[in-house]
Amino acid sequence: VMTLPKKGQIRYFYDDGHVDEHACGSLVVLGVGTAMTVNDYEDLASRISWNNDIVTVVSDHAPNWIAKTSHKAYADLTVALIKNLDDLIPPCKSSSPSIFIGGHSSSGMAAVMALPLLDFVPSGFIGFDPFNFNSPPSISIPAMVWGFSDTTCAVDVDKAAKAAYQGSNPKHRVFFQIQNHHEIVLTHCSFTDKGCEMICPEREGSDDVRVAAGNSAQRFVSVVLASSSYSKHLFEDAVAGIDLDVDIFVNEEQPDNIRSPTERTEVK
Repeated sequence: VMTLPKKGQIRYFYDDGHVDEHACGSLVVLGVGTAMTVNDYEDLASRISWNNDIVTVVSDHAPNWIAKTSHKAYADLTVALIKNLDDLIPPCKSSSPSIFIGGHSSSGMAAVMALPLLDFVPSGFIGFDPFNFNSPPSISIPAMVWGFSDTTCAVDVDKAAKAAYQGSNPKHRVFFQIQNHHEIVLTHCSFTDKGCEMICPEREGSDDVRVAAGNSAQRFVSVVLASSSYSKHLFEDAVAGIDLDVDIFVNEEQPDNIRSPTERTEVK
């Protein structure tokens, strides 16, 4: 774990099976969720970088606070990271990686709101159930989001990933929506190593979520860099063979379970 004075903390992951000059083709900045730390995303971050030239940086722009909602603090830490990349991330030394920003929960929201404050244009946005959007945000860069069909951990599905997807550019966006209305309920905190402590503990099957999420991030990066036209089949193999009920939506497609506030359910 590295601390950037007055900026925050970072921890990076990469596949050391790649030779140094090919270890940092892309950089994914993954901001931590509410009350989480840079040590709570080892599984997901490792899977994003596994057998690939993606370096994943888990970032915390408010390590001494529970809330991670400050988009200015997110932007300040991210800009400092990129400016000092050679010194902070040895695998990226003398590299010019494509930069993808995003995060889990409130940091996902902060990343979106930070976009106008950055001194560079990211190649894409990756959000793992970003929250809390009172209305769909404006995301012009390519976007991939993961979310849920039913509300868990007090994270309203209509103010989370679905809103981020609806606010993204319909020419290059993808939404992985977990259908979590089954007997074994997967939750908003499934992206962390051990859930969100007492508030929303880890559930059986959460490891499958992280496997699929890591796979999808790799695929999203490759699709963006190849400037491919988005189609559902490009992303289906990210969840193939994994015991996970997921619907995938791309571009103009909309989730078919948009419900009114009176129809929403809270799953404990």
